[in-house]
Amino acid sequence: MIYPEGTKVEPSSAPLEITKAKRTAMVKKAKELLTKPMESKELMDALEQYYVFEKGEHYTSAQLKDIAGQVASDLAPVLEEE
Repeated sequence: MIYPEGTKVEPSSAPLEITKAKRTAMVKKAKELLTKPMESKELMDALEQYYVFEKGEHYTSAQLKDIAGQVASDLAPVLEEE
């Protein structure tokens, strides 16, 4: 899109697409943010704080929930059978 000189353009706030490489990086970052036991919602809030407010990258709650779910799956304790 080309705008006339002097036109103020608002930055797009549409959510970004998460590629496979970005997803891997986001899962890694989520694991770094997991410094104590926390609920999925707390991890989503930490991810939102990091990506949306610090990096200016917009993701939906569903996207952040997916990342938190992957971390929960990756770090699920293995139960030993007796």
